[in-house]
Order: sequence, then C-alpha cells, then structure tokens
Amino acid sequence: MKLEFTITEKDLLTHQLFATSKAKRVVKRRAQGKIFLLLIYMATGIFIWERNGVVTGAIFFLVCMPLYFLYASMERKQYVKHISAFVSDQFKTRGDKKTTLTFGEQEIIMKDGDNESVVPMTELEIIHEIDVLYSISLKSGQAILIPKANLASIEDTSSMLLDLAERLDIPYQRELGWKWK
Repeated sequence: MKLEFTITEKDLLTHQLFATSKAKRVVKRRAQGKIFLLLIYMATGIFIWERNGVVTGAIFFLVCMPLYFLYASMERKQYVKHISAFVSDQFKTRGDKKTTLTFGEQEIIMKDGDNESVVPMTELEIIHEIDVLYSISLKSGQAILIPKANLASIEDTSSMLLDLAERLDIPYQRELGWKWK
C-alpha cells in the first residue's frame, strides 16, 4: 500500500505531545512533582495547624486545593510551550515536503522530499492510533508519523496497519480519546 501526505507543524506538535505523554521518564517526573507539591502543602499545613490552630490550618488547606490544580494546568502549558518551540525549530528546516510511504512485504520505503529511507519491518515495535494521526514506533526510538487529515481512506489505512500489526505480532493501540493532560 502507498500513502502520500504532508506533515504540518500541528501534526508534529501533537505527535511530540503524545510521545511525551507515553515516555516513562516524563510520566514519573510529573508524578513526582505533584507528590512533592502535596508533601510541601501537607507539611506546611500541619505546621500552621500546630502553631495557629485548626481554623487557620483548614483555611490554608482550602487555599492550597485550587493552587494544586493551578500547578497542574501551568505544568501542562509549560510542556506545550517548550515542545512547541522545539517543533517550530524542527519544522523550519523541514518545510512543507510531501511524504510518501510504500509498505512492502519486508520493509517500508519512506520518501520525504529529496530524502529516501528504508525501514525493515523487523524494526517496528508498536503502532498507536489517536484521533488525528497514526504513530509507528521503531525499536531505535524514532517513529513514523501518518496524519489522518490528508489520507484518502482512513478506514483502509487503519485496517492495513491493524493487519500489519497482527502479521508482525506487535501491539496496535487505539487511543482515539487521547488528549494532552
């Protein structure tokens, strides 16, 4: 099967955010940050409770609750800001090149503007499908990105990728409701 599409800056941003949300190190770091913040709030609240009484401690906890959710929101926006800057920088060198993927029996031939590469099927690790794109993760840590916006038939592409995953015995994960959180 042959697919032709153009990757936009928004597609790259969505893919980077998706990949970031799946990175174990990032998930762990974000969870540790939230736990650390909770521990700071708890320690400070208990200290205030001991020094100034129950009412002051309770008021402190009530004030901290919205601040905790504000922190989570600000953290999300900070990630988007940094990743957007990275993607913008990468997209400047890429431009609006047309990408062509040709799926053979043993390899995927990828033409991206003047560049051409061949990816053996044995390098495929997992196929993700979210609402706006497909991401084929490779064992090298890289990924092949297929945006759904410019595809002629999303159903044919989905069934072809699902068949490919079954043939290669690799996971095919549908996360159509995925959002950056």
